[in-house]
Amino acid sequence: MSTFIGILSKRGKDIPVENLRSMIASSQNHHDQESIIGIRRDLSITPLPRELSQEHAREILGVCFLGMSHSELEGNPIPQNSVDTVTTLFDGEVYAYQGVDLKEEDEPYHDFISRMFMRDGSDTLHNLNAQFMALILDQRKQEIILVRDKHGSKSVFYTENADYFSFANAARFLFTSPGYQVAMDEEGFWNNLSFPAPPQPQTVYKGIHALERGHYLTVGDKTEIHRYYRIEVNRQEKWDDQEAGQMIDEAMKKSIKRRVKGKASIGAPISGGVDSPYICAHAAQHINNLDVYTFSLSDPAFAPMNEHEKAALTAHKYGMNHRVKFYSVQDLFEDYDKIIEMYDQIGNNFGTYYYVAKQAAEGGNGTVLTGLAADEIHGGFHYFKFIKLWQAIKLFPAITSLIPRGYSSRMEDLKNLSLAKSIDDYYAHAFSKLKEREKHLLFPHIKGYHSHRSIHELYNHDNLKFTDDVEGLLYFMFANVPNHHLYRFEQFANHFGLKVRHPFLDDDVVDVAFRVPSVWKVKGDVRKIALKRAAKPYLPPESLVKKKLGLMLPLGSWLNNELADFAHTHINDLKKRPEVSPAGVDYMVKTYQPIKPAKIMKLIMIELWFKRFMDQ
Repeated sequence: MSTFIGILSKRGKDIPVENLRSMIASSQNHHDQESIIGIRRDLSITPLPRELSQEHAREILGVCFLGMSHSELEGNPIPQNSVDTVTTLFDGEVYAYQGVDLKEEDEPYHDFISRMFMRDGSDTLHNLNAQFMALILDQRKQEIILVRDKHGSKSVFYTENADYFSFANAARFLFTSPGYQVAMDEEGFWNNLSFPAPPQPQTVYKGIHALERGHYLTVGDKTEIHRYYRIEVNRQEKWDDQEAGQMIDEAMKKSIKRRVKGKASIGAPISGGVDSPYICAHAAQHINNLDVYTFSLSDPAFAPMNEHEKAALTAHKYGMNHRVKFYSVQDLFEDYDKIIEMYDQIGNNFGTYYYVAKQAAEGGNGTVLTGLAADEIHGGFHYFKFIKLWQAIKLFPAITSLIPRGYSSRMEDLKNLSLAKSIDDYYAHAFSKLKEREKHLLFPHIKGYHSHRSIHELYNHDNLKFTDDVEGLLYFMFANVPNHHLYRFEQFANHFGLKVRHPFLDDDVVDVAFRVPSVWKVKGDVRKIALKRAAKPYLPPESLVKKKLGLMLPLGSWLNNELADFAHTHINDLKKRPEVSPAGVDYMVKTYQPIKPAKIMKLIMIELWFKRFMDQ
C-alpha cells in the first residue's frame, strides 16, 4: 500500500479531523484509489467521505486513510463496510497459510485474515507466510490489534498520548498527529549516527516508535506489545553443499512462483552477481520478456564499477527485456531532496534504490521483485571473510593498538574489529559508519549511550548461544534487515506506486537458510557457497566466480570533485550547530576523507536531516 494512516481515540474523544488531513497531506505517494474508513465504537467499519468533516467523525472510535495504486488493489480491494465479529484493514499480500499456498481466485486478503483470526486467534499471525501490516478489529474481545509481518517487509510506526493512538507506514506521516511535537530522541539519534537507521523499535524522533518485525500490539487504555515470531538459530543440518543447494533451490522455486501472480506488469533489478539474476532466471520461467533493469554510471572513469554487461548475460539467456540506464552524478543529485524526505531518518548516502524504483515505474512496471535479504541469510558481506582473522587478533589487542588512525582503509577496519569482544560486538564494529569515539568527538554533549550495547539489548537480550560466529553474524544482520534496506526500498516504492515482493523473505526460504551449515555459507574468502550451488544451473559462470560490485557509488572521487562545493557547504553548516563540535568535524574530515569518504558522506547526511526535519 502506498499510504496507511490511522488515528484511534483512547478515551472517547472525537477524532481530530484537521490532524488527519495534515497527516494525509504529508504523503506524496502515488495513489489510484483513496478511501477513508471509519471504525465504529463496536469495532465494525464504515466508509467515510473523502471530504471528511468534524461532523462526520463524531461517534467514531477511529479513522484510517488507505491510499493504493492499481497493482496494490489486485486481490486486496479496500473493504467498504463490515459488521463481522472480526474485521481486517490490510496492507500487503498473503502467499500461504500453514504451508498451503493461496490461490489467486481465493477471497480477498483482508477477508481471509479475518476468517482465520476468528478460527485461530493470534496463532494466525505465525501461520501466515506473508508480507503485510494490518489493523485487526476483534469485536469478541473488544480488541484493536496492530500487526507487522514476521520478517519486517512492511514498516509500521506509531505514537500515542493519553487521548489518541496514531500509526502510519512512515515516521514522517506522524509529525502532525494529535498532540505530537517533533523532537529528537537522543538515544535513537546516537544509534542512527552509527547505522543507516536506529535499531528498532527506536527511531530518531522522540515519542515515535517502530513496531518490530514479528510483533503486534493491542491498543487500549494501556498499549501492550506481544512477540509472535523470533529468528530461530542452532538448527544447522548435516547437509553437504549439493544437498544445501538443492534445498535452497526448491524453496526459491516455490517462493518465486508465489510472487509472480497478478495482472500488474512485473519487473526486477538485475546485477552481475548471484541474488537478483537467480531470481530473474526463475521468474522468467513464468513471465515472457520479463522486464529487468540495471543501474550504471555514465562516466567512463567508473566503467569498471558497472555490471550491465555481466547482467546482460543472464538477461539474454532467458530472453528478458533488459534496460540499462546510465547516470551521472548530476542525475543522481537531481532528486536528493526527495530522497532525504523519504529516508525519514538519517541515511548513509543517497540511495540507489530510489533510482531502481524510479526506473521500474518509468518502465511501466507495477510490481518489483528484489534480491534484498540474500546477503543477510547467506553470508554475502565481505566482513564474513574476516571472522577467522578477528578470532585470532582479538587475543592480541596490543598489536593492533599500534596502528595509527587514518593510515589506510584496511588498517582502520582491522584496528576497529580487533576491539570487538563478541560476535554482536563484531557486528556493531563492522557495520557502524561512525564509531563510538568518533561520535563523542562530534557530539560531546550527548552522554550515556552506546550503540554496541543497544544492539545487544535490542537484538540479543536473551543471550542466545550460536552454533558458530558465522551464524551469530547472520543472526544480527538478519535482525537488522527491516531497519534499512526493506524500510527504505518500501518508502521509494510507495512514492512511485509500486508493489514490492521479496523472494528471499519467504518463510520456506528463510527456514532453509538457517538450516544450511555455516561451512556452506562462508569458507575462507568464498561466501554464499550454498546459494551459488543452487544458482549454478541457471546463471552464466561470470555471475558465480567474479566479484559482484553491487550498487556502488564513487563517493571519494565525487566528494573531491563534482560534489566538493556541496560537501564543503553542508560540512560547514554542520559545524555551526550548537550540538556539534567544530573541532570534531575538522578531525573527521582531515583523518577520513582520504581513506573513508563514506564517513564524510554520513556527516553530510546528518546535516541534511537537521535541515529537513529539525529546522523545519
